[in-house]
Amino acid sequence: MLKVKFNCFFWLFLLIVSCEKETVLKEPVIFTLSSDSGFIGSQLIITGSNFGSDKNKISVSFDQIEGKVDSVAVNKLFIRIPEKLTVGAKLISVSLVDKRSNPAIFNILKSYQVSTVAGSGLFGTKDGNGLQASFSQPEELTMDKKGNLFIADNFVIRKIDINGNVSLYAGSSTYGHGDGATGIAKFNQRISGISMDDADNLYVADYRFIRKVDLNGNVTTLCGAMNASIFSALLGITLVDNSLFVVDIGQIKSVDLSGTIKVFTGDGSFSSVDGPTESAKVIPFKITTDNQKNLIFTEFSLGSKIRRSTTSNVSTLISKESLKLNGGLTIDREGNIYTVNGDTIIKIDNQGQIELVAGSVAGYQDGFGNEAKFFKPTGLFVDGSNNIYVCDTFNNRIRKIAPIN
Repeated sequence: MLKVKFNCFFWLFLLIVSCEKETVLKEPVIFTLSSDSGFIGSQLIITGSNFGSDKNKISVSFDQIEGKVDSVAVNKLFIRIPEKLTVGAKLISVSLVDKRSNPAIFNILKSYQVSTVAGSGLFGTKDGNGLQASFSQPEELTMDKKGNLFIADNFVIRKIDINGNVSLYAGSSTYGHGDGATGIAKFNQRISGISMDDADNLYVADYRFIRKVDLNGNVTTLCGAMNASIFSALLGITLVDNSLFVVDIGQIKSVDLSGTIKVFTGDGSFSSVDGPTESAKVIPFKITTDNQKNLIFTEFSLGSKIRRSTTSNVSTLISKESLKLNGGLTIDREGNIYTVNGDTIIKIDNQGQIELVAGSVAGYQDGFGNEAKFFKPTGLFVDGSNNIYVCDTFNNRIRKIAPIN
């Protein structure tokens, strides 16, 4: 009898073991994605079934390019989107050993990499290479034909050469008003705009003055006065052919290179109304020029707007209460507008579509665009390769946003 029981248990044990060995893996199934689009380097969560629990046995591909599996939870995969992907729709599939899931469509967005060009983060005026230098809340910047950057840094102009060396270009250690060479000339506190002509001369919006800085860093005054008889308070400047256009309170004024000043649009009132250039009402903040030599400017006092002024008409391109257009703007060769929106940089294409370029919450962090952090960025400049340079004002740094796909 005992022998019979033993044989029964023995054969039952073998049956259980053989059943375990014959367990068949089921095909993984994708139910949903945490988002239908995303940036390179960001995390994607895939919800489904039959993923198992060992991330080393799972692989996820985006059109044959494998993503990194960060972790596996119950019916969830946490995936890092791979860097080699180009912009556009991709087919995602999950593989477990030799079993492959149903496909899902995921759209790769234009992605960017943010790095620090110069600045230690400390408030100061120390010259040096790259991260050894310090800035004093830089606000505006531009670039010459050789790739040198020029920074409006409080009441001086700093230069960053193509090797990353930071030096004083114009102005001196004290603020005020005075013409002269580097180390002698003075600017008022908080230079609000700089623009460069074809000969690489700089024009500076300096409170109630427009100043010119030649190739040797010598500063002269083009026009202006200490009182508000000519300008109330300049906020921005751009150059079109041989005319400067400056943002004054409630107006845009034109200034030729001999210093003759005319009102271009706006009457100085606190109002924003489209219409003929001579009668339109504007509250401009920052200004630039598009490829057709029209003026493009931001407003944020009565709601965030981007507006355009031709020689005959002022119109509104974008008006969104959800935006906070409190910084500079720049335009690339294709006509895309890049502007500051709070602590982020956004792009507005020719169809008016808005997308995030870089930034998230306030802070300081390099990395992929959507993970990077800025703290009150202001001035922007885009070069011929669509690299965007940023005055990261409260971080006392100059940052670079480079397209990577």
